[in-house]
Amino acid sequence: FGISVAVGVIFGLYPARRAAAMNPIDALRHVA
Repeated sequence: FGISVAVGVIFGLYPARRAAAMNPIDALRHVA
């Protein structure tokens, strides 16, 4: 359970933090 939570946090926060560094419009376009 702890490992799955850690993996979820890593794969959830890293792209969000990278998208925050980019242009929000480009980030939304990349996600969608």
